[in-house]
Amino acid sequence: MLFPNYKITPEEKEKDLQTLENQTLILKQTANFYIEGLCFIVIGFTSTATFYLVSSCLKDFSQTVAGMDSSGAVQAFSSYGIDTLASVFLTSILVKSLVRPVYIVLSYTHYFQP
Repeated sequence: MLFPNYKITPEEKEKDLQTLENQTLILKQTANFYIEGLCFIVIGFTSTATFYLVSSCLKDFSQTVAGMDSSGAVQAFSSYGIDTLASVFLTSILVKSLVRPVYIVLSYTHYFQP
């Protein structure tokens, strides 16, 4: 752990602070927390509702519509759960290192609509 330089003069400290203030990024537009909060609530609700709906109806849907037997329907449900978990880990890796979170949210709502 590094300690601050205690030998720095007040003039040098002021100069460093001014340089730091000049280098900070300024946002072009401030965030609207009401709109963004509402959007995140809607996304959270729909994703949770979709997961619950699929988990409660996938087995019956697979048997009646796709004509799967009981073991195939259970395998489809297991695949859905494993793929959901894998997508959570993949998204966390992408957001941490490669992609801004806003792009992930936009792409999920745009490309993965039923």
